[in-house]
Amino acid sequence: MKKIYDDENEIIEFFQSLQSLEILLLPENNDEIESICLSVHDKDCWLKWIDSSRKDAPPPDFYCEELRLMMDVMRVDDHGRIGENGKSIINPTLQRESEVMRDLKNRGILDKFPNVPIHLRVETGLPTDEDHNYIFYRNSFLRTVKSHIDKIKKYQLNHPGFKTVFFIFDESSFYFESAHDNIRKSKGAIIQGAFHLWFFDKAFINIFTDSPVDYVIWFSPYKHCKVFDENGKDIAFPKAVVYDAKTFLNYGREYNIKRMVSSEL
Repeated sequence: MKKIYDDENEIIEFFQSLQSLEILLLPENNDEIESICLSVHDKDCWLKWIDSSRKDAPPPDFYCEELRLMMDVMRVDDHGRIGENGKSIINPTLQRESEVMRDLKNRGILDKFPNVPIHLRVETGLPTDEDHNYIFYRNSFLRTVKSHIDKIKKYQLNHPGFKTVFFIFDESSFYFESAHDNIRKSKGAIIQGAFHLWFFDKAFINIFTDSPVDYVIWFSPYKHCKVFDENGKDIAFPKAVVYDAKTFLNYGREYNIKRMVSSEL
């Protein structure tokens, strides 16, 4: 049975459902970055891309002759971790999603709505830190991105001279850096800390140093956080960030791993 977002095209369609104001371009007012974002986000422009994501097609997942770009799509989250054998990946959330999807299929619900996109938010029953945490998140990101970086030379054989775009579908929750050690979260509690700007986190973006990755589209639709400025105005964090992987390596910051906390209970 097909799992949620196993199809790269479904991930792209999800990204295309964003409003333009939900996407942050870095640097702003940059024609090249804007063109790359538009080519994927705009459904008409997306028609210029060729889908090569099928298992029998040469990698990477998509390429655009007109823009001389090739793009690989990957998924990361803050649930997966290496199993006791040191090789296999254990992900209780994906396992639970599969169980729910199987139940929906057995009950005939999926057959009644064959063309309706499904977005599941499941609970594993695990304590928060065992279900998801910053270290799981960081390791999942580095493990996944590195595996795709290692394949770029093969991609370049199929598309010589093309620049590389990494489309990262990030299913993690929002994190923040607590101002204190060993905090205890509870509903309604006020906790002092700093927001985690994931796209500037050196523990993540340093993997692009000296890599052949040119551009990053970092799609993070589940990082929900309600923030207000001093005037009570709502501050919205981007659901996607598009940037030049080479230029913005110099703008990262370091976070205290021991104080990184998910905003979810």
